[in-house]
Amino acid sequence: MPQRELERLRSVNRFLKLEISKDAELERIVKQAAEISGSPIAMITFMTDELQHVRYRFGTDLTSLTYDRSFCKEAILQDDLYVVENASTHAYFCSNPFVANEPNIRFYAGAPLTTGEGDKIGTVCVYDHQVKTLTETQKRMLKSLSKQIVHLLEFDASLQLLKEEFIRSKSTAITLRSFFDASSSCHLLLDREMRIVAFNKALNEVTFAAQGKHLKEGGAIIDLVHPQFKAEYERAFDRAITGETVHVERDLMYSLGRICWYMTFEPAYDIEGKISGVSFNAVNITGRVEQEELVREQRTALQKIREIEVSELRTPGSEVIRLLTVAQAEPYFFKIEEGPLLAAAVDELKDKMLAF
Repeated sequence: MPQRELERLRSVNRFLKLEISKDAELERIVKQAAEISGSPIAMITFMTDELQHVRYRFGTDLTSLTYDRSFCKEAILQDDLYVVENASTHAYFCSNPFVANEPNIRFYAGAPLTTGEGDKIGTVCVYDHQVKTLTETQKRMLKSLSKQIVHLLEFDASLQLLKEEFIRSKSTAITLRSFFDASSSCHLLLDREMRIVAFNKALNEVTFAAQGKHLKEGGAIIDLVHPQFKAEYERAFDRAITGETVHVERDLMYSLGRICWYMTFEPAYDIEGKISGVSFNAVNITGRVEQEELVREQRTALQKIREIEVSELRTPGSEVIRLLTVAQAEPYFFKIEEGPLLAAAVDELKDKMLAF
């Protein structure tokens, strides 16, 4: 199937699923089409590759037609109004069941419904049991009705698209907000004047626990910053607002105890790519810092123990080495069986003392 036809069918399906709010207007238009042309039957149809779906009708109860019985399949191939003045003598339509049998259709006129993208999605069409000719005025009016129909349909399509986009955006916003609030880290968005634009649950809880105050959108964040950190906070903000990412690690004492923070100040951008404020993120690293401090304390304690052990070992060890040195000066030392063993043991003792 050609790509253009696939695009047309996608457009048709979109309008078939469309929730149309202009039913009353479209019902009036289909009746006007019958009156303008002086025909007993009029329809507004959507054309797939298998069926002609009759969405609005006047003078008939038909809801659909198979493609082989459709006059409109020819009309959607045209850019102008398609007219069959006498179907019984028409080379293509004379054998059509609706022409050869009841209801004995003789006249047909159909104007394609062409969208702004150029897709012919269906027709506004009229039928008669009598052979006849339309005046130029009647033809212009039918073509005008087809444009009016498309305007109404595309208006509803645009509304539906906006609704879907709103619902999607709202759903995305809810999801992001849930993720935002579920985070144990503290997140804050500030405008260029350091006013609060958005914050998450974790930051609000920490602020309330530390200062007994809740964050409020539009409020000045600097009023809630720890007094010992205000100047540095402002400097980091000023750097971030110029496009720099700033990392800060700081210990602060609160009424609820000590908290060690790892903080990031990043520029926040609007949809045009301009810096609109600063994104502030803070992670509580107190547990990690305290663990590192504990490890350092343990290392210090171990070093002191080693120093004590060395101190206690050094004096007797030195005496043993001195005595052995004196003994080695005697001729009999190397004649006794234990002499070499004593010398090796003392050498090992020297190595250990040097290691300490």
